[in-house]
Amino acid sequence: KPFSYGYTVTGDGKSTATHGAIPNTADMISTKKVDANTYEAKFTKAGKVIETTMFTVSNGGKTLTVHAMGSPEAGFVENLQVLDKQ
Repeated sequence: KPFSYGYTVTGDGKSTATHGAIPNTADMISTKKVDANTYEAKFTKAGKVIETTMFTVSNGGKTLTVHAMGSPEAGFVENLQVLDKQ
């Protein structure tokens, strides 16, 4: 069954609503810029952090690494994706 979801990355640490059928069921996301190549996203549901994800772009811009870690309360999950630009 197809599904879609989305969220806005602001980088200022403020929470914004998620939209659609987001897999971790979060209702809000807050993002902050960690360094020139990395953003940290905290997904929350009913005010509790259920997942923290780091998005890192390589210096050359050819690789995106996405490392997601779910909280124990939300059913611990770890997902690591490395995407290379073709």
